[in-house]
Amino acid sequence: MSNQLTAGFSCRSVLFSTWIKAYRPSLFTKIPYKYGLNSKSFSFSSSSLLYSSFKPSTFRFLSLAKNIFYGAPGLKELTDEVTVEDIDNTVYEVVTHHVKPGREAEYLKLIAPIYKQINFISTASSNLQLASNYRGTQLVGSWRQTTGDIDSYIHIWKYPSYYDYYHGNTVIKNCDHCKPLFSSKFSNLLRSRRLELVQAVGFPLWKTQANQDTATEKPLNNIFELRIYNLKPGKFYQWEHTWQQGLQCRQDVMKPFGAWFTQLGDLNKVYHLWQFESLEHRRAARQKCWDLPGWAESVEETIKVTDKMASNILVPLDFSPLK
Repeated sequence: MSNQLTAGFSCRSVLFSTWIKAYRPSLFTKIPYKYGLNSKSFSFSSSSLLYSSFKPSTFRFLSLAKNIFYGAPGLKELTDEVTVEDIDNTVYEVVTHHVKPGREAEYLKLIAPIYKQINFISTASSNLQLASNYRGTQLVGSWRQTTGDIDSYIHIWKYPSYYDYYHGNTVIKNCDHCKPLFSSKFSNLLRSRRLELVQAVGFPLWKTQANQDTATEKPLNNIFELRIYNLKPGKFYQWEHTWQQGLQCRQDVMKPFGAWFTQLGDLNKVYHLWQFESLEHRRAARQKCWDLPGWAESVEETIKVTDKMASNILVPLDFSPLK
C-alpha cells in the first residue's frame, strides 16, 4: 500500500513539474521575485520523464490545466513578457478609517499634524539619520470619501519594500509624537478601520503618465475617483491584459494616477485611482470613452472577469501631498 501511494504521488509530481516547465516557464523567474520566494529553491525536476511517454489523454489534461491556470488561451505569452526587472518591490499601504458621525473635526485635528510630520521627516528633513529611521515612509495622499460609506477617510502610504514597511511602522509606533494614533482617544473616534498592503500593477502606460507627469505638474484642486474591482480568482492576468488595451483608449481623455493589486487583505482586489477637475469633467471624459474604438470591448471583457465593482469620489484633505 505504501509503495502504491508513493508511486502515485511521484507520478502526480512529475506531471505537475512537466506542465510547469512546458506551459509556464516564467514561474521560475517571475513568481519567486514577485512574491518574496527564493528562486534557487523554487524548482522542479522532471529530467527522468520523456515527452514521448505521454499518452494523448495526458496532453489533453495539460491543455485543460493550462487554460484553467491562465483564465484564457493566449495569456501565457502575456505573462511571459514580464521579467524580473519589470517587477516593482515598492509596497503601498491603503488605510481606511471609518469615523463616527459628528467626530470628523476631532479626527482631522488629531491626525493632520502627525501625518504631516511623518511625511516631512521622511522626505524633506535635513536630519538624514532621523529620516533614515523612517525607512522611506511617504504619504502619497489623504482623502475624504464623499460617496458610498461617507464619514470615511482613505490614506495611501508608500514604502520602498516590505522590510521598510515593517521597520518604518515599528519606528512610528514607538515615536512620542505618533503615540496619539495608538491611543484610546483615537480609537474612540472610529467606527472601524481597515488596512491592506498592495503593489503597483505594471502597466507601462500607467507608469509613464501616473508617476512622471504627476510628479512634475503643479498640483491642482482635483477630485479623485477610486475604483475597486473584486476579480474572480485566477483572472488577474486576463483583467490586466484587458485593461492595458482600455488604457490606450482612455489616455487622451482622462488622467490615471495609479493602479494596485492586493497582496495582503482581500485578495483578488484591484484599486485604480483617477484624477478629474470636477464631476462634470469626469462625466464628459467617460462619455468620450464610449466613442473610442476598443473601449466597449474592454468594458465587456472586464465584466466577464469581475465579481464586484465599486466607485467612490474622494476629496483631498488639506495636508494631502496629492491634490
